[in-house]
Formats: sequence, C-alpha cells, structure tokens
Amino acid sequence: MDEAVRSGRQLWQDYLFLTREMGKCLARNDFDLFTELLGQRQRLQELIEAAGDQEFTRSAAGRQLFAAIQAENAAITRQLQLFLNRAKTAQAATRAYERFTATAVVGRQMDRQT
Repeated sequence: MDEAVRSGRQLWQDYLFLTREMGKCLARNDFDLFTELLGQRQRLQELIEAAGDQEFTRSAAGRQLFAAIQAENAAITRQLQLFLNRAKTAQAATRAYERFTATAVVGRQMDRQT
C-alpha cells in the first residue's frame, strides 16, 4: 500500500477517534477535555489538509469513514444544542429570581420606613 494513502487513512481514523472521544466528554459534562480534544482535532485537520490525500477521500473506505464522522458530528451538535438550551433556561430562571429578590428587598425597606 502506498505510504501517502496509509498516512491519509490513519489521519482520518485518528480524526474519527477524536470525534468519538469528544462525544464521550460531552456525555460526562467534561467541557475542559472536550475543548482540548477540539483543539487537537483542529490541528489534525490542518495536517490532513497539508497531506492533500485525495485518493483515500475518494475511496469507498474513505466515504464510509466520512459517513461515520458526519454521524458523530451530528450527535455532538445535538448534545451541544441540548446543553445550550438547558443553559439558557437556567439563566432565564436565575434572572427571574434576581429580579424577584431585588424587588422584595426594596419593598421591605419601604415597609420599615413607613
């Protein structure tokens, strides 16, 4: 097997591995490790682009690997969207309680002065 093809295949397999690990980190709510893996995956993407391996990307094995990567990316996107929705809900609840607390304190102060 040609060295460039094997290299491209290995780079893409590493990319899939990092993508799967990112999904596992999200499931554990380990956002620090998720961010680190995201950076590693970005550096790997740069290596893949520099290698310029078109042979593997056009092969059946390459297309199958890309389909797996796309599925993992879709799952990660769903998990991140869920996290974002939960964070927005929690933030809205916090803001609602902050307004309630601030109003209640002002009301109590007015009651004491009258």
